[in-house]
Amino acid sequence: MNKLLLCIILVLSAQSCMLAKKHKHYDKQDCKTDCGPNRNQAAPCLKSAKKRGCEVVVNGSLSSAADTDFIIQVYSDDASVLLGEGTVHTDGDASFVITVPCNCVDKQSCFAVKATATRLRSGGLTDTSEFSKPIQVSF
Repeated sequence: MNKLLLCIILVLSAQSCMLAKKHKHYDKQDCKTDCGPNRNQAAPCLKSAKKRGCEVVVNGSLSSAADTDFIIQVYSDDASVLLGEGTVHTDGDASFVITVPCNCVDKQSCFAVKATATRLRSGGLTDTSEFSKPIQVSF
């Protein structure tokens, strides 16, 4: 009986996400709403990334649980290099600006970036999102 209930919940959750996609509950950058793993934690939406010296200034937004703190981690496009991180507090929607060092020895890490959002809860980090859509770094 419990397996049947779990299957019904999973099917309904998948249908809910499909409906959100069908009815375009996405913002202008095709950023996802809460449809994914880890309690449906939404990925950040990256608006711009600009190289400034040996730094990259990343602007973005996060739509997620209200009155919640998140760590936004910024990675190279291939996710092999964690460039840096910052925190954001949401009231449902929040904008952020994070300046991260750009690995100047490895120029590949400066061409495009992507990010994750991880919910901060008492006792530690939980519910990490999928990677955001990558965004090209402007020079």
